[in-house]
Amino acid sequence: MKKLNVLYCYFIHCLGGKKTDFQFVKKQTEETFEKVFINKDNEKVSNVISCYCSSVNSGYIAAAKTPLEVMIDNDFMEYTQHFETNFMEELKFYHNKYLQEDKDLELNVYITIVGHSIGGNIARGIITKLYSTFSKNEIYKNYFEYIKQKNSFISNIQPCSFVSICSPHLGSLTANSKKSDSFFKKAEKFVVRNACSSVLGGIGKELVFQDNQLKNTKLPKIHENTSKNLLIDHCNPKAMDALAQFPNRTLFSFLRHDLQVKYCSAMGCLETPLPYLLKKEKSLLIPDNQNDIRIVMISGFEKGPELDFYKKELFNEALSKGFYYNNTKIVPSPDIDAQIQRALKMKFSKFNEEDYEKMEDVFVDDNDQQLSMPVAVVKLFNKISFRRITMDLVLPSSLWIATHGITLDGDVSLTQKPYMRNLIDKAKFFYSHLLISDFIRTSEQYNTYSLLNMTC
Repeated sequence: MKKLNVLYCYFIHCLGGKKTDFQFVKKQTEETFEKVFINKDNEKVSNVISCYCSSVNSGYIAAAKTPLEVMIDNDFMEYTQHFETNFMEELKFYHNKYLQEDKDLELNVYITIVGHSIGGNIARGIITKLYSTFSKNEIYKNYFEYIKQKNSFISNIQPCSFVSICSPHLGSLTANSKKSDSFFKKAEKFVVRNACSSVLGGIGKELVFQDNQLKNTKLPKIHENTSKNLLIDHCNPKAMDALAQFPNRTLFSFLRHDLQVKYCSAMGCLETPLPYLLKKEKSLLIPDNQNDIRIVMISGFEKGPELDFYKKELFNEALSKGFYYNNTKIVPSPDIDAQIQRALKMKFSKFNEEDYEKMEDVFVDDNDQQLSMPVAVVKLFNKISFRRITMDLVLPSSLWIATHGITLDGDVSLTQKPYMRNLIDKAKFFYSHLLISDFIRTSEQYNTYSLLNMTC
């Protein structure tokens, strides 16, 4: 029997972004895939890729006034429309092509969803909808069961990767300024707090847990509405169970200089390693007078076959030259309960041990006093495990505002500077290598294919 594996990648841009934001990551992923998988006639297994960049929720002014739930609904509609039209036509083409080589064909589709900034939150909402009961003339277990029943030539549709790049999973509520804060830190907190609560409208209020101030309360009921705060509600059991179906769940964040989304929010934790690294292991950080990017720390890759596989395919200086170094720290996943306890002790002289999942009105600060967030959202988000990749990126201080999205290589003039091109290319290659490595491992083709064997 002939086997055809199809990797379907869906990219979601940031707030106010556009379809082209992911164009270079998309192109790099497609080109790298073609170099790794050389399909030859009469082979028993073939592999193809199909990528699509979301176009809805584009434009800063319109998107900024739109609640997150509406943005998710918009993107889900585009996802299903593209899946059932353009992508389905591709599948039918490949099905007919490879069926000529063998009378029996097993066609397997692997689903990958990547989001940048708020796109990561939207991706989680889409995943919840994809794996919830789906209704279209009949009731189906989920959307993909509907697709399989309507297109019987598809053998399997399997989740592969969820990747979020600097996404505000725990919100953007800045911590109160302290006397010890620098002038820059105080100014940054003031700007972010006012932008979220006043300028950004619907999505801004949700990111700072002011959902009760939304004027339009008639939103699509995508989630179970178990909480008064949408970010907490997005961590309900059904949502996290849906996300858990993706075997590869990876969070990316910058240690510093990301003015839009702070480290702890993107990494779903309460403690950033930056204060420790600045005091004890500063050699792991990029010098302030150097413009570059690197991976500082990774966690969540299970020791044994999983970590060994990614050390071969990703975490080595041959494939990730100038981005991953041998001194990159491989650490255990964060102990979230311990982090919550430390944060509570910092804020309260006495506190009663409670069910953290129910502490929606108890806010704590991260260890760098950048953000404040409900204990419940921290605990609920971590009901499932994640892989975390910590990056350090240093740009000239006048360009720090570009840190948040520069690695996607948008059509900005400053990205054409030689030093910018170098650091952007390193990140772009790594993102694409991660997606393809996940596909190789999930489709169990690690004994046949490797990024190390790419053709030039």
